[in-house]
Amino acid sequence: MLVEAPYIILYETVPDTDGGEIYSVEIVRVIDGRRNLRTLF
Repeated sequence: MLVEAPYIILYETVPDTDGGEIYSVEIVRVIDGRRNLRTLF
């Protein structure tokens, strides 16, 4: 996945595990990293 700085991509994998195959990846949010990230959560 390619993205230019200063953007950050938050994503979720299915299943949510460190091992085994990943069946899908869902992009949850694209964040502009120049902003204050604490205000987003």
